[in-house]
Formats: sequence, structure tokens, C-alpha cells
Amino acid sequence: MTKWLRYILILSLLLLTCTGCWSKIELDEWVFVYGLFIDVGEQPGTLKVYISTPLPNHLNNGEQSGGNSPGEKPYALISKTADTIPDALQKIQEDMTRRLNLSEIRVIVIGKKFAALGIADLLEWIKRESSVSMGAFMLAADNISDIAQLTPVYEQAPTQVLTSFASERHMMNTTARDCLISNAAGLGFPLTYLYSERIPSEEQPKQILNWTGIGGAALFNKEKMKGRLEIEEGKALAWAYGRLQNPIYSIVWDGEKSRASVLFTQSNSSYEAKLEDGRPVFTIRISGRASVSKVRDIKKRNSLHLSAVIIERLNERIGSEVERAMEATQQASTDVLRLGELLEWKYPSYWQAHREDWEKTYKEGTTIKIITDFKINDFGKQTQDS
Repeated sequence: MTKWLRYILILSLLLLTCTGCWSKIELDEWVFVYGLFIDVGEQPGTLKVYISTPLPNHLNNGEQSGGNSPGEKPYALISKTADTIPDALQKIQEDMTRRLNLSEIRVIVIGKKFAALGIADLLEWIKRESSVSMGAFMLAADNISDIAQLTPVYEQAPTQVLTSFASERHMMNTTARDCLISNAAGLGFPLTYLYSERIPSEEQPKQILNWTGIGGAALFNKEKMKGRLEIEEGKALAWAYGRLQNPIYSIVWDGEKSRASVLFTQSNSSYEAKLEDGRPVFTIRISGRASVSKVRDIKKRNSLHLSAVIIERLNERIGSEVERAMEATQQASTDVLRLGELLEWKYPSYWQAHREDWEKTYKEGTTIKIITDFKINDFGKQTQDS
């Protein structure tokens, strides 16, 4: 009897593997959302939501965006306005012939008006919408409509450009997970801030391109954008945040007659917290190793002396930029480096006593010191005096 039961079980398993999946949805029944763009709507209390999706029937394998026919885009941009993000997505779904799939969202861009009012609804939606990846990059922008319709020059879709901005660590690579963790802890977070402009095409001057670039960093606290850094201070903050990769700096000396271009091959940051006279004192250490790609020294210093001059100028420039960036975070009461977590770990009783008013303490009762430590790996080509 046991032998026959075993045969029946094996036969049943074989039959099950031959049947189709009743709940299966074919790939050609989905529309995959790669980018989500959100800003306030024209009517008070509403949100305008854009989705960016690829068009498989317009994609040419092995070709870049220039390989498509004139006027034919390999992506679609659809928008709807509603009271909430789910309502806007539902409106979009009602006009679609395929089902929306949010699991492929790679980038979420927030308009500055929405950011100023507060993105609590977005963060709550991300927490509850299980299909949205916590690894999706978060960015802020001045003009959502232009950003969503940027002209991809080397890529096939705008979302690929925006994802590269974050993944290549040109500024911040803040993810949805980072925002949720910082917000839950009552601390701030920084986002790469994008700008847009219209420029003529180099190949076809009569054609106008929607150009998008990195314009700095947006500072958030308690779900609201509280301040903004320009490009240099934003880059300095990204370095302190530990998110900057291979930064390049140009420095001058000798009354701007001598100059050098420096590429950092390694960049690091670390934090330290102490209590001095009952006040938090944070020390941020910025270190890096650099290669001098090109140098012009009118006094023809030897390599040892020249290295000291370059390091001194780098300390002055980068140190002052980090200081300005941190002062800006204090003025905006946004602890984007999450320095408060150091206090919670090292001085738990102090943190418990000041946690509720950390926003004020960070702004008015905290000292932040910057220490830089740079080394030169090698020197590049030295130009002659003209």
C-alpha cells in the first residue's frame, strides 16, 4: 500500500508541473514604471503625478536614443492630478490598456513646491506600497515638468539619466530607505537638487533641448525641504556624507598665476562626538588621496614643496566649503549627517533629554569642527610659463 501511495504522489507532482499558473500575468500585459515625478497640482490640496515608462515597441536593441526615428521616443510620460498619490496612479491606470507595475521604479523626483509643503504623504505611501523598491533614488527639482521631459543625449530615457546622477555619486545617492530611516529617527536627510534649462542643440541649432543638471543639494527635516546648498557646498556636504566619488578640484596660488587640477582617487569622512561644558561638539574629518592631473607653477618648485602648496590650498578650499555647508545645515535646523545618532550611542542620557528639541539644539547649541587630511599620490604634466 505504501508503494502505491508513493507512485500516486509522484504522478500527482508531475501533473501539477504540467499545468499553467492561473494567476500568471504575461509580460506584455504589464507596463513597467521606471520613474515617478511628484509636485503640487494647480488646485490647492492636489498633487500632480507623472510616471515614466519604456515603450518596448519603440526600443531598438543595441542602439542609443539617436537610433530611433525622428520624433519617436522610446518612453512615455503620463500625468494625472488627484488629492493623493494612489488616486493619481489609479486615474492613470484607468486610461491604460496594461497594468501598472511599480516594482521597477528606479528614481522618485520631488518638485520644490511639494517639498516645501512636506512629503509626508509620499513617505507614508512608500512604506505601505510593498511593490515600490526601498532602493529607489530620491531627488528634488525646481521644475518637475521639464525634468520629467529632459532630453536624453546618451541614454534612451530620462529616468536613465537621473538614475546615473545618483548611482555615479556625482552628489547625493539618497534612497527611499535613507529618507524613511532618517525621518523615523527625527533627523534630516539631503537630496540631490536638479535644475533645468532650455538650450539649442549643437547638431541642430533650431532644435531646443530640455537640459537637466545637478544644481546642489536640498536639505530636508521633518518631511519638509528647509534649505538648499549651491553646487560647491553641496559637493562638500556629499563628501562629508560619504557619498561623493572621485571629486575634481581646481586650485590657484601665486596671485592666480599658478594653478593645478586635482582628481581625488580616494575620499573618506568620519565623525566624532563629545560633550564639552554640556554642549555637543562634533568633529568631521575629511581625508583623501589625489592625483594632480595638470599643474602650472611659475616658481618651478620641487615636488616636495609643490605638494605642500597644493595640499595647503586644498585644505583651505575644501575645508571652508565643508564649513559653509555645515553652517547652512545648522541654519536650516537639518541634521542631515545624522550626528544626533552619535550622541544617542555615546551619551544616551543627554540624547533622551534633548531628543525632542534636537532641531533647536542642533541649530543653536552645537559646535561643528572640520579637520582635513589630504595626500598627493602623483603629479601630472607641468606646463611651461608663457
